[in-house]
Amino acid sequence: MYGATKKEIAIKSQSERNDVFKEITAGSMFQAGFSDLNIKSSIKKPLDKQSEEIFLLNIEGQSAKWNVMGQREEASQHDEKGQPNPERGKGMKYVLSKDLRLGHGLHKIFLALPAENVSYRTQQKKS
Repeated sequence: MYGATKKEIAIKSQSERNDVFKEITAGSMFQAGFSDLNIKSSIKKPLDKQSEEIFLLNIEGQSAKWNVMGQREEASQHDEKGQPNPERGKGMKYVLSKDLRLGHGLHKIFLALPAENVSYRTQQKKS
């Protein structure tokens, strides 16, 4: 995870193209020359936060935003062995799960939570 500037998030939220990926339904027939990618991301926030979170995705200049409703969780803060677990306890959990189809090859992926100024970027390997 990286901190993203508001300016960077604003730039990445604008689509420069619309031919990089398309959202598909689970179980869609495979197409030659394409790869299917499942994006899954989840976060948990204190109960006093909003009930909806925006997830921003940008792949090679094509962007998409999804509003995800939170689910209230009230699980124990400790796991089955009694160990503290930061992913447990009271809070709102937001889960994004999207199936996408895009052309084969390496792609630059940017995923962000605009309200939190937090992002993740894939790193391209240098040849």
